[in-house]
Amino acid sequence: MSTPRLAMCISGEPRTWRHCFESQFAFFKAFDVDVYLHCWDDVPADEIEELKAAYHPVDMIIEPRPDTAELKSMMALQYPDNPPLGVFDMAHGLSRALQAALESEQTYDLVARVRYDSLFDGPYPQTREPHCWLHLYRWVNGSGINDQFMIGTPEGMQIVANWSDWLRSPPWPVDGPTFRPEQMFLRYLMVTQVPYCEEDFRQKLLRPLMIGREFDHIREDHLFQVRKKCAWAEEAETSDDHNLKGARFFTGFKPLLEIEPLVQPLLDTLSPEDTQALYMGTWSERYQMTDKVIHMMFPSLAMMDITDTDLRTARLVVTLLVQRMDKSRDQDMFATALMAISAAPDDNNMARDWVLAFPEQARTLGSNLDLLTLGPCLGYMLQELTKTPAPPLMTAASA
Repeated sequence: MSTPRLAMCISGEPRTWRHCFESQFAFFKAFDVDVYLHCWDDVPADEIEELKAAYHPVDMIIEPRPDTAELKSMMALQYPDNPPLGVFDMAHGLSRALQAALESEQTYDLVARVRYDSLFDGPYPQTREPHCWLHLYRWVNGSGINDQFMIGTPEGMQIVANWSDWLRSPPWPVDGPTFRPEQMFLRYLMVTQVPYCEEDFRQKLLRPLMIGREFDHIREDHLFQVRKKCAWAEEAETSDDHNLKGARFFTGFKPLLEIEPLVQPLLDTLSPEDTQALYMGTWSERYQMTDKVIHMMFPSLAMMDITDTDLRTARLVVTLLVQRMDKSRDQDMFATALMAISAAPDDNNMARDWVLAFPEQARTLGSNLDLLTLGPCLGYMLQELTKTPAPPLMTAASA
């Protein structure tokens, strides 16, 4: 029996590909793989050569970004809340990489859409529904179909490649003030009536902050997302287009970007062991290390003397650290204390849920000796917030 042939079509921004490409080849180790790459012409020439050396592509497309100014304007007019200005570039690159394989003289059993920052764990599962032209990555964060990874027959992936043309034909048939690419892709699949299945592939996007973590401990980086959204907001603000200027970008996490340059130099002084304990240790270890960082920034907290402004800033520091932590461990009292002090509503909600689930333990949360002894600065902050519960400093829409 011959080895099935697969075209791996990779597009997007080559951010963390050096930490991902081996897992991509390992995922498809049961196939005879040909690689097709798409890059924008703003990728440095030396990195292009590194990509070629690592992937050995059959074809590599390097081109300038398309002119999508009119499409962005129309999107901002129809969907003024958080218009994702990069979606047209993304769909174009996806399409071009797929078309390179589909229009080649090669014959493939399957074609896969992969991103440069797609990290896989284990091999591709060989069990497939024969009636499905497309096997799509199951997205659990909302309604719609995510474009991160998909694999299918050449006929099915040709339909995926045509999505870019469909996106360039407004007005778009989804109601609401927000353009969500996942909802748009789902609507497109419904229009084309292509048979598809969703599967729990062992695949995640590897953001730079997550490099070095075990697969199960990798999660989304909210700061990465807000940097992207802030870049879109700046593009809209500096545009001469009336529709783009009228777009509304919710960037409630922006204060974290402003506080990060103050915190990072202190974090750089931590030993590797302390850094490991801060982000991936037990919750009590993380609590102690967070208290250590807070004390380094606000020595007056140890004397239980702090202004409202400093308390707000200290909460933002806690938020920044919590955002970087691995949250796969079961939540306990120490985790709940950190979540309660955090300025992010998602963290506050996790603290509230624990308090409701464990009322007896929660009743003494603000005066628990372990919390006060292992983290006196955080303990004081927790007591202050318990006296007069403070609202989240950032909006949930910011993520």
